[in-house]
Amino acid sequence: MARRKKTKRKTKKKIQKQTSERVVGGCFILFGILGLLNLGYLGILLANVFRIFVGDSYKVAVVLLIGYGTYLLSMGEQPIIPRKKIGGVLLAYLGVLLFLEVLLFQKLDLHANFVDITWQYLSSDIISGSVGSAVGGGITGALLYSATSFLVAQIGSYIVAVLIFIAGLCLLFDIAYRQVFEYLGKTLYWIISETKKVIVAFSHSISKGNDKVKQIKKARQEKAIEKAKENEITHSDDEERDLPTPIADMEKSEVDNDSKDNLTDWNQPVEDKSEDEQEIVVKNHPTLENYQLPSVNLLQDVPPTDQSEEKAEIQRNKKILKETFKSFGVDVELKNTILGPSVTKYELHPAIGVKVSKIVNLADDLALALAAKDIRIEAPIPGKSLIGIEVPNKKVATISFKDIISSQKKDSSKPLEVPIGRDVSGSLITADLAKMPHLLIAGSTGSGKSVAINGIITSLLMNCPPDEVKLMLVDPKKVELGVYNGIPHLLTPVVTDPKKASRALHKLVSEMERRYELFANTGQRNISGYNAMIQRQNHDNNSKEPLMP
Repeated sequence: MARRKKTKRKTKKKIQKQTSERVVGGCFILFGILGLLNLGYLGILLANVFRIFVGDSYKVAVVLLIGYGTYLLSMGEQPIIPRKKIGGVLLAYLGVLLFLEVLLFQKLDLHANFVDITWQYLSSDIISGSVGSAVGGGITGALLYSATSFLVAQIGSYIVAVLIFIAGLCLLFDIAYRQVFEYLGKTLYWIISETKKVIVAFSHSISKGNDKVKQIKKARQEKAIEKAKENEITHSDDEERDLPTPIADMEKSEVDNDSKDNLTDWNQPVEDKSEDEQEIVVKNHPTLENYQLPSVNLLQDVPPTDQSEEKAEIQRNKKILKETFKSFGVDVELKNTILGPSVTKYELHPAIGVKVSKIVNLADDLALALAAKDIRIEAPIPGKSLIGIEVPNKKVATISFKDIISSQKKDSSKPLEVPIGRDVSGSLITADLAKMPHLLIAGSTGSGKSVAINGIITSLLMNCPPDEVKLMLVDPKKVELGVYNGIPHLLTPVVTDPKKASRALHKLVSEMERRYELFANTGQRNISGYNAMIQRQNHDNNSKEPLMP
């Protein structure tokens, strides 16, 4: 009798335990489905709770929770999983969360306060009852990134995330670390060896096939140079000469410039005129062999603009945008927000069936709701299936010239590339003047035309030595460009007389035509090709022909 009672008690306890496990499993399934599909207020709240811990990967965590609940509901007992397997899954998941967090802040171009910013996005979604903002790896990822960013910076954090993920997979599948690194090493060695073989075979075939072509081209170029030199000797002084060297008067020394043989017609007045009609003379500059480019430290530092108020304004505007679209019956999802120097871009994803034109037609209503002077709708954003709404900031951030020129990447193939400013996302905007035969800078009074011109000129002065770039500045107002008088890049002092400016520009046109004729004779298309040819000839013939600026 006693044994029967004990057996009944054990059976009853087991049934009760199984029942409780099944109830818990059913709750997990219910909560998981609500959070996965964002069903109602409770579903969105559950989704945001998951996002606090695992960020944008919350759907993966919800699916795992549903699977766990399904097992409890069907079996009525806890699954037996080795601790090593659980540790591997958690470790790999931590690597994923860290990677998502680093990726998020790289897009935002922010490098501090990871936990605070992530929580701001999360709290905004919780308050507004949505799941729209990207939050990377959640608070867990933000805490990990705070540590790795301090220790190994952004690139190192990517590497740490990958290593953590690999370590988790090794634990999960019981793989030795040595096997992983041996496999990676063999793969890398194979890639390098195959790449070398392809490069060697390609270069060998190219060099073998082009030797004859190079010889023919070299002979033609030498013949064209000799012909240009003969034309230079036979032509009279008042005719334009075909010199094989660029603007000789800018490259020779002052002593050589006194000699008549070293002057071109481009440097001499056409005829003796009155003082008012005197031809403007292009001055000669000695070659500056030891010239050093100015340091960026010479530029003035501008303190960064505090945009904390704009960040608070963004949260308010996000809520207004959602309410406004909802009131007009337009179903959209706010995907991302980008705070720029002068405007803030809100990226929206319209629901299926919503016409883009319907959103564009609401521009005036949105501007009224946001109390903005004007808004710009970019529909769609190039390269994205999103619509952008750009709202002017109430406080414009100052972009210093020192900041943009320090951020510019030096490219020897683009010596005339100058920084212009920053775009909506804060990325650097540059322009290559070599691709602009003509450039018009227009705008109303006070819009920054002079600032743009001075920025372009200063960029050229800081990136190019005088033997690469020559300038002729015309300033009819007499107050804008006078500060550049005396720099070695000038062909002539700043021209302020419109009559003299016309004659000076005629000289530049003559020089341009002389160069085009020289390019035609030497088989080149531009200055870079001509200079490359001169450098090869100087190397082969041990000569010192100057390059064309």
